[in-house]
Amino acid sequence: MNQPSFSFLHRPLAGLLLLAAIARAEETAPPGPAPVSLPAIVGEITAHNPELKFYEAEIAAVKAASQSAGALNDPSISLGVGRKRISDVTTGTFLGAGHAWSVSVTQTFEWPGRLALRKAIAN
Repeated sequence: MNQPSFSFLHRPLAGLLLLAAIARAEETAPPGPAPVSLPAIVGEITAHNPELKFYEAEIAAVKAASQSAGALNDPSISLGVGRKRISDVTTGTFLGAGHAWSVSVTQTFEWPGRLALRKAIAN
């Protein structure tokens, strides 16, 4: 008499064991990360974004430049020291030599309305 082969039971049994093992693994798996809200993600991105920091620095520089656009230029002072020879203009004879020095202070004054125009352009 032919005995029935049990090979037809091996495949379904192996499949059931595999499914049971997968289900057990899912039960013991550690929980995933906690969900994060969208405003928290946006806040973190904007706080650590180097491109955003670059543009904020550019805006601050433009604001500082617009504040100084309406100011007068600083006055300047210059000092010169040297030697000078003096001769007679008509005869050309040498009259003497000595030290010479000069001091000058300058301040630029703009045409009327020009400072207001600079302020308007800067703003």
